[in-house]
Amino acid sequence: MVKLYAIFVKNFESNPTYEISIVLLDDFGPIIEEVAKVLLQKGRLPLVSISKFSKQSVSKTRECLFVLIQHNLVYWAETREGSRNSIHYSIDQNEVLARVNFGIYIKYANEWVRHRGADEITYYMLLNGKGTFNGFIEDRNISKRTNSEIQRVKDDV
Repeated sequence: MVKLYAIFVKNFESNPTYEISIVLLDDFGPIIEEVAKVLLQKGRLPLVSISKFSKQSVSKTRECLFVLIQHNLVYWAETREGSRNSIHYSIDQNEVLARVNFGIYIKYANEWVRHRGADEITYYMLLNGKGTFNGFIEDRNISKRTNSEIQRVKDDV
């Protein structure tokens, strides 16, 4: 893992867009990665431009941006251009690269916080970006139900 991280950091110095694209592709899939890559390559852009450069529909681009905003990877700013307001989006490369460490955060959450279940809360927050306590409880209940159903099927076999 350390060796892989060292290779990752070394390559990042030469081409950060490539490594960030790999992280985004792995975590979110090809469509969101394509939208994010446009922001990485072109910088701060409005929705229509992102849609045009990524060759996605405006609605699909908006959905991708929503997911990236939900995970604190993309920020937006409203600016006044003449008589109308315009919203521009930009990506935070450091936040994307921090996702490489998520496994470490989850692994050591209980140890660092010294509270049973801290790893589950950490996993939920990293998986969903932002969330509520009720959302966490609902997700946990669904997970427990699913696991018990899987165990029941295994026991029947």
